[in-house]
Amino acid sequence: MTTSRHLMLDTETFSLAPNAFVWEVGLMPFTLDISDGGMFVSMGESVRLVLNPFRHHADRIDAGTVKWTQETRKDDAAALAMCGVAFGEYAASQKYVVRKIVEHSGVEWMETVGELVELISDVLDAQVPVGGVNGNYYVWARNAAFDFPILDNLFTGAGLKLPWHRRQQCCVYTAQNMALMQGFIPEVAPKTKHQAAEDCEKQVQEVIASLAYLHNLGVAYV
Repeated sequence: MTTSRHLMLDTETFSLAPNAFVWEVGLMPFTLDISDGGMFVSMGESVRLVLNPFRHHADRIDAGTVKWTQETRKDDAAALAMCGVAFGEYAASQKYVVRKIVEHSGVEWMETVGELVELISDVLDAQVPVGGVNGNYYVWARNAAFDFPILDNLFTGAGLKLPWHRRQQCCVYTAQNMALMQGFIPEVAPKTKHQAAEDCEKQVQEVIASLAYLHNLGVAYV
């Protein structure tokens, strides 16, 4: 049996640029066990994190993206509070008010980018067998060309390194396209509200469906 360990990531930002301001991150670990009997999946819990919006940064905030977030997440108190910060409705002295709104919504608050990196590293360490990183894990995003440059900018801007190697980065779109080229017809999933943890759950299901189809055909993938 071959075991591979995976981590799905999703970011919510206030711009579409590579230096976009990141305010929400979702994480979800999962494991694939491959044997002659088929592909077996084990999924961990999804986690929703909100980054302290008052942290020092030089990242980009576009009013149009903030307005879109307000409209898309209008029933989400934590998201609306983040939008309020982006529009200057809260002063830095009111951080405790914003944090209380976020935590009252059941969302974990990350005070610094360093805390986020540490958490991701802990999740990855838990995914890797004793003996350290051996390349047997993969980090996923729906659109690798979008999320990974933004996370790279977020981490390097805080003086930190990516807690994974770029060769371990995978793209949900690529997995889906590989399956589609082999005749895969995916189920039409209901739309999400672009909430990072919920997006991770949906994306993991999409990856599993695509890779299972490829596995059954004997087509090589990650």
